[in-house]
Amino acid sequence: MLTPELAQTIVSKIMNIMDKNINIMDDRGYIIASGDFNRTNSYHEGAFWAVKKRTTLEISKEDVEQMEGVKPGINVPIYFDDKVVGVVGITGEPDEVVNYAQLVRYTAELILEQAALKEQMQLHEITRKLFFQDLLSSYEEAQEEDFLQKGRLLGVELKNYFLVTVIQLEENKNDAMQFNRSHKDEINIQREIKQLYQKLRAFFEHNGMFSEVLGNRRIVLLQTFEEVQNAGKIIDKVKHNIMDIEATVKSYKFDTFVGIGRINKGVANISGSYLDCLKAIEIGRCLYPSRKCYSIYDLNLENTLNEVPAAVKRKYYWEIMGEILKITDGEHNNTNKKSFYFELLNTLNMLFQSNLNIKETANKLYVHRNTVLHRIKVIEEITGYNPVNFQDAVKLKVAHMFYQLDSEKPRYSGEA
Repeated sequence: MLTPELAQTIVSKIMNIMDKNINIMDDRGYIIASGDFNRTNSYHEGAFWAVKKRTTLEISKEDVEQMEGVKPGINVPIYFDDKVVGVVGITGEPDEVVNYAQLVRYTAELILEQAALKEQMQLHEITRKLFFQDLLSSYEEAQEEDFLQKGRLLGVELKNYFLVTVIQLEENKNDAMQFNRSHKDEINIQREIKQLYQKLRAFFEHNGMFSEVLGNRRIVLLQTFEEVQNAGKIIDKVKHNIMDIEATVKSYKFDTFVGIGRINKGVANISGSYLDCLKAIEIGRCLYPSRKCYSIYDLNLENTLNEVPAAVKRKYYWEIMGEILKITDGEHNNTNKKSFYFELLNTLNMLFQSNLNIKETANKLYVHRNTVLHRIKVIEEITGYNPVNFQDAVKLKVAHMFYQLDSEKPRYSGEA
């Protein structure tokens, strides 16, 4: 417990407030820290006897000649949990330093207790973090009782139903452009995340959320319920809470992408809710990049389509939209044509976001209604599908979603 590093901290703090040399000895009588570095690691017989007799020991000039490694002064045992763990020595004439003895002892013991408390808190945080990591991993249902007991010890009361929310933190794009990655050290980013989390933690706890920072810049929130009457209401409350912390997160120049999982029953299914969060963020960022919060409940169709094998996705969207993609994704020399085809794709995307409403699409694109109608006509001429016909719109919508979800789109290498 009384390490040389901690002992040197005690020496430095005490010597800042009194003009005397201070030594710290371990329970064997060896000097492990001193204002006089030449005495470090040497044997101090006076400290040995102070530990053995559990009493304050004064050393006079006469004692110096008969005891090993000592100087005039006073040596006081340091107690921790009613055990003598070391000795603090003040160098000087005993009559001059005796009045400082108890003050120095109390100071040393206070620093020792603070260090022990900090170490205990750090151990608690590490244990809590490991507990969360285990909860979010797949495991056998037979382990459920063990998790319930561990949770109680850590102050996490696990009930019947569970909801996981993941807050993915990323550097603000504008901020990231101002700093070269080599100049913004990862350690500093992690320190900022820790400071941000400390600010948010009390808010999470107030709203019944157990939280932990895990993995690659993720804050994981866990809510637990005895019963679930209205899942939609719970999800809406989570979304509202996320909006409440937005300003705080922005003040640290982080962007947030939030994934909300399903409400599952049983500790063994917490990992499923966690995976739902990661899927929601992945899918949501592909299809709806302007949003920041994604619930898996809002992405049922998108999640189902994402399960389709990549080769099948690719085959489908090339069959439906291939004539457009040959230009936008190919090595086409006509930049005006390529730009126009990108406008067609953007118009198609905005049309779907506007529920096929022409006027709303035009307003979002800042163009005239007739411009949208012209582009729709061109899309139909190129693809053979009319974006405002329900059956055709479904085919185009699925093809467009498959295209957006394909993270490894091959470039078109043929001639167009």
